[in-house]
Amino acid sequence: MKKFIYILFSFLNLWLFIFGCEDKPSVKFFVDINSKAPQPGYTVQFIFVIWNEGRVTAKNVILTDPMLQLEPYEHLSHVTYIKGSMSINREYHPNTSKESYFFVPRQPLTDDNDSDEGTYDENSNTVFFKMKEMEPNDYVVWAFMVKINEDAPCASNPYIQNVATITADNGNPYENDIIGHIVCESPKLRAQKTANLTEVRSGEYIDYTIEYSLDYLEIPGIDPSRFDIRRVRIFDNFPAEFLEISSIDNGGEEKNGAIFWQVDSLKNGGSGSVKWRAKVKSQIPPATSIVNNVEITSQNTVQEQNMGSSFTITVISP
Repeated sequence: MKKFIYILFSFLNLWLFIFGCEDKPSVKFFVDINSKAPQPGYTVQFIFVIWNEGRVTAKNVILTDPMLQLEPYEHLSHVTYIKGSMSINREYHPNTSKESYFFVPRQPLTDDNDSDEGTYDENSNTVFFKMKEMEPNDYVVWAFMVKINEDAPCASNPYIQNVATITADNGNPYENDIIGHIVCESPKLRAQKTANLTEVRSGEYIDYTIEYSLDYLEIPGIDPSRFDIRRVRIFDNFPAEFLEISSIDNGGEEKNGAIFWQVDSLKNGGSGSVKWRAKVKSQIPPATSIVNNVEITSQNTVQEQNMGSSFTITVISP
């Protein structure tokens, strides 16, 4: 009997060792930055996806992100928090959302230490995310903005390393970071539009091509792939009063009055192209200018890096 109890006790100890005697929450996050290579004066956004992958509710979740990170980091000392810039999406889930975490709509948060999930403490120059409870498999997207100081060094000390820590009263702490680089001139994301014609008549077809590219950035000692970007978005704002869509190539679609393409990733120095065909509507008066404006953006570039273009075609007499 004693031998049986000993074996049973040993088995229970093994089971507890493998599976744990008590479930705990496991609150984690990852952080991204919408310009991996900003230049001094740029405004950039840090965006966090925060979730509980444990099997019990996390209590008093707090993510702490100091704006001045000295030793051993010394890499976030050239940015200034933009007051009032915090925002949140409380319903994001990567398995169901159709949008990247960068593009989902978010609601503003105050900087005050009040009932919402964001706080900025000016005395310690620290931003905080906080939730009283976070259920298992809950996700939120939380973001704030900083400005790269105008006097920030760009060649001698190019790092932006943002290290943050998240805790829960009933769980273990977790730390993660993101690294960017302050550069003297940010690489541009470009979209150049062309067409097979510069003059058309009513009823004729136009073949449009949009070539997109990312300037190559090289920093000695840094893997060039660090500056690859994700989710490039191209919008061709065509004038529907003059043109009808005949066909769209390369996976594009009409969306909110524009033709839209999304390219999942683009390598540092990479390029590509998309195409579509339009038909000029009937009875368009001669000398009419058909102007198409193209916009381009991505998950990892700011507005100053995104270089769109336009193309003009003139309607002539039949």
